[in-house]
Amino acid sequence: MGLDTRRRGSGRNVRAGWCTGRASIGVRPRDSRCSPPSSAPGVPSATPTVVLKYGCSQGPSLRLVDNELLARGVWSDLRVNPSDPTPGYVQIAADLRRAISRDELPNGAKLPSVRQLMGAYGVSDGTIAKAIDQLRNEGLVITRQGQGAFVRRPRRYLRNATRRHLRSARPDGTAPMEAEAGTQGFVRDQELVDVATGPCPADVAGRLQVETGSPVVVRRHLMTLDGEPAQTADSYFPLALVEGSRIPQFEKIPGGVHSELARATGRTFGPAWEEMLARMPTPEESQLLRLPPGTPVVELWRTIRDSAGAPMEVSRFLFDGARHSFGAEVPMD
Repeated sequence: MGLDTRRRGSGRNVRAGWCTGRASIGVRPRDSRCSPPSSAPGVPSATPTVVLKYGCSQGPSLRLVDNELLARGVWSDLRVNPSDPTPGYVQIAADLRRAISRDELPNGAKLPSVRQLMGAYGVSDGTIAKAIDQLRNEGLVITRQGQGAFVRRPRRYLRNATRRHLRSARPDGTAPMEAEAGTQGFVRDQELVDVATGPCPADVAGRLQVETGSPVVVRRHLMTLDGEPAQTADSYFPLALVEGSRIPQFEKIPGGVHSELARATGRTFGPAWEEMLARMPTPEESQLLRLPPGTPVVELWRTIRDSAGAPMEVSRFLFDGARHSFGAEVPMD
């Protein structure tokens, strides 16, 4: 049930409904029939008060514990259901998770304080801390020392594998991610972190069809979306294929590396092959992408071949799993 908020004169009438099989919550002006618990004395008579109504069967709306109402001294008679075998902190985490998924607690929103949630649910600070830890381990909130807990649910960038590498489908001189991000309202930036020549790693050699340890050029990039780290890209090229081109140089290549690769080799591109896997990041990867605990990464390997099927480039991408979604048009017959 959605939230219905109305303003009438100087007062406020708010109705919210939820259902977890435990209770339904409404907000009404405090009167003699509804007195606050001893843990929150002195609620002004003009302040609306959250009351429980049993018999609901839909999911919750957490506007009942939003910061504005709680900051005004609103008390809530919410309680963890003692007859439910699910631990109390899991019940509270489920309520907050549901509010986040419904965008009632949007990205960047500050969660009510531990004290406020203690008063709302009638539980100890340890139970609230465990509920917030649960959400933090799921990557849904981040905590800042002395500031509280904040929702982390950034808008996702859609990576469309079907057309992104077609130069005919994007403006001249733009890279695939640059063009895609622009159409989705993101500001994308790319930093060239390193360019080096060295021995080919085994996991790259098999895809590039060269001997392990043979010389390759690797170009490493860090990409950001709206100023936040979003993905890394390490691209490997056989040295013999790109020697004498701009690819081994530490410089941004006008028109992109693929335009330079086609020019330097005189070859045309055939279909690329991509394979993805999801996993948890290493500590170094978490630091590089500024990932909070509980955030997975998506590792993508892409092999670009020429029209004859010979590999020309192998790239390993690492995506922040909370910032990306992946789509492709799949052939069927």
